[in-house]
Amino acid sequence: VEEERPVTETRGGRALAECLQHPPESVLRLDHDPTLAAFDFRRAAFLDTETTGLEGGTGTYAFLVGVGTFEGERFIVRQYFMRNPAEEAAVLRLVTEQLEGRRPLVTFNGRAFDLPLLATRFTLARQRPPFTGAPHLDLLPPARRLWRNRLASRSLTDLEKEVLGHWRTQADIPGWLIPQIYMTYVHTGDGRELARVFYHNAEDILSMVTLAAHLCDAFAGPPERLHASEAVSLGRWYEEQGRWTEAEAAYRRALAGHLPDALQQQAFLRLGLLLKRRERREEAKAVWEAWIASVPGDDLTPYIELAKHYEWHEIELDMAQMWTERALRLARAWPPSAARAWLLTELEHRLARLERKRDSGRPAGIPT
Repeated sequence: VEEERPVTETRGGRALAECLQHPPESVLRLDHDPTLAAFDFRRAAFLDTETTGLEGGTGTYAFLVGVGTFEGERFIVRQYFMRNPAEEAAVLRLVTEQLEGRRPLVTFNGRAFDLPLLATRFTLARQRPPFTGAPHLDLLPPARRLWRNRLASRSLTDLEKEVLGHWRTQADIPGWLIPQIYMTYVHTGDGRELARVFYHNAEDILSMVTLAAHLCDAFAGPPERLHASEAVSLGRWYEEQGRWTEAEAAYRRALAGHLPDALQQQAFLRLGLLLKRRERREEAKAVWEAWIASVPGDDLTPYIELAKHYEWHEIELDMAQMWTERALRLARAWPPSAARAWLLTELEHRLARLERKRDSGRPAGIPT
């Protein structure tokens, strides 16, 4: 089956062509795989499979392979269908021809499912997988990173609705039903329900195109455009990459928005620790104080960090003692546990040391 769409077609307000505007640098922000350094959406193949089972393994066939490509001012989806297992070798050869000269690949969960399954089918058919060594952008990992705090499900159909604002028609079918529909067709020859499988596969491919554009915008754009919960997630990703300035901007964007208490605490914690590591201790102190003033709860982190700051850096033992005592009061209200016992011991030890320092009048030493 071959279906053409104009690149100006929109899904949830985004044109298919929008992803063509993103340079390789934008893609590298999604996945810092060096093989993506020359990524070009115009040469990419968007690939998705429908299979006889959801677990993979040598007994699972890819009975439908969909490939979407940009060709001039059109986006073309070609779907290669295996009417019975005897046609598998022919289907795989056609897929190889379609992927010739197409680099890189774009999938959604392809790294864990589609490509390993196809590699097995090519090997069993004594054919060389055409995507071996090809640059590969799997959209699922960056989608999970960006929306883990905002969305309970990051399935492609849920992202379509919640992020892209696109709803499929009643022609769609749940993915878990697809293997059953194909096996019914193989055994009975009744292919009426297969139209829904073809629709599902084409929709997956088209949504990958606009989802790729959305992810590139989010990871490369200014944090002010992000939802506050997305900014927390993106800040953590920037930290993992050592992009401290961008991580700080993301956390500050998150704290300027509306967050549930748990996420707000996470943003305060990560921003405070980031500033502390960067030796910007006065700014970190302001973050700990804002945390205490903004978020109810019994997390001791900001109290302990303030006690450390005043003991070792500002050498104000009265303030260090005050924050330690406030942390102790909170810890004593916790239910009995090993963590509570350990914290009480640590805080009581800190308080005793501060009292000795004050009594002796000697200057504070260097922390260990």
